[in-house]
Amino acid sequence: MRPPLTKPVADLSGNCVVDYVDVEIMASDWLCNDALAADLNADNRVNLKDYAILVDVWLEQILWP
Repeated sequence: MRPPLTKPVADLSGNCVVDYVDVEIMASDWLCNDALAADLNADNRVNLKDYAILVDVWLEQILWP
């Protein structure tokens, strides 16, 4: 299977891999309504729905642009 050419949606750190750095960003925004960097499903809060999106692409390989 070939890796995708774009960065994963849950790549919060911008390093093109969903990893521990992204989990740290999500943890810092957890259950906040004003810090929305980790609001992956655009419902104006960071909760388990966002975490599920992050887990879905966890450590997925991607090609560097």
